[in-house]
Amino acid sequence: MSENDEPGTRRTTAFWLGLSCLISVLYVVSVGPVCWCHHRTGYDPRVEAALEVFYLPLI
Repeated sequence: MSENDEPGTRRTTAFWLGLSCLISVLYVVSVGPVCWCHHRTGYDPRVEAALEVFYLPLI
């Protein structure tokens, strides 16, 4: 491996690490708007079951 490959690898690793952190934060923050929208549009049992499965790790 040459010295020129190392900065690109660091940049790629930082990009994927940052992207995974951003997705994780957006997942947690999205609970509020999803619950609000679901409450305002009415309770459909199918949608409620899907939301429970999707947000199960946060419960």
